[in-house]
Amino acid sequence: MVWLAQNLDYPVDGSIKSAGQGRLYTWEAAKNACPKGGRLPTTEELVNFAAGKKLKSRDGWFLGKNGTDEYGFSAIPCDGRSYEGYVFGNGHKGVACWWSATEISAKDAWTYAVYWEDGKVGTVDYMKNSMLSVRCAQDN
Repeated sequence: MVWLAQNLDYPVDGSIKSAGQGRLYTWEAAKNACPKGGRLPTTEELVNFAAGKKLKSRDGWFLGKNGTDEYGFSAIPCDGRSYEGYVFGNGHKGVACWWSATEISAKDAWTYAVYWEDGKVGTVDYMKNSMLSVRCAQDN
């Protein structure tokens, strides 16, 4: 599997420009935003891919808790917007999170995140009308 080396920045309905890197997408928009041959990864694909510290960029993280960027994934802290319109993330420089293709219910889908304090990859359920970053995956 090949991963996009940066957050997606392709304008589609249901997306807005991010204050950080790329754009933020609703889950429905994220499902259709990847370029031809690309797709949203499942939650398991990223969580099983590598430890968060190996995915994190070498700079830009809260309190210098940077990563090794061993895989060239260059995860950087980014912002998001909750379904209520609350903006979170980049000002704190403590989390990077992206949509996954894994649906929980009609209202919720899984996201995956890398955290500043421990460098672990975790999963969080978000309402689909929240807006988060996208990293596309492509099968070899």
